[in-house]
Amino acid sequence: MSLLQDIEDQRCAVSLGKARGAWASGESGYKQAAMYLAEIASDSKCADEANKLSAEVRGRLQELELRDWNLQYEKYNRVQKMRENVVNHMIDIEEVRLNNMKEITIAKLKYKAKSKGKKVVNNYNSYSKKK
Repeated sequence: MSLLQDIEDQRCAVSLGKARGAWASGESGYKQAAMYLAEIASDSKCADEANKLSAEVRGRLQELELRDWNLQYEKYNRVQKMRENVVNHMIDIEEVRLNNMKEITIAKLKYKAKSKGKKVVNNYNSYSKKK
């Protein structure tokens, strides 16, 4: 039994070392680290160390996912703001165009009224003699 326990402890130490090495290679090694950590039995000597490493890997991956989510959300917000700005700009341009048309129409009506010797019309909507 003692020999079997020594063999299991040796496997645990090897797997833990491989997991640490994979995690030390960078964030891209998380899959390998998880694979090696899965080989460690929960009742072995190094199970506590394996759990700590597993928690560290899991915490870092959650941070990366949150960072990626925030980045995607920020990109989405920027696109939406740009779309809103374009719509608002188009509305402003249309308002200016309509105001210009209104001023031109008023000027034409005033000119027609003056040329016929009539009273100057201040509001183009009240030009009721038009047929």
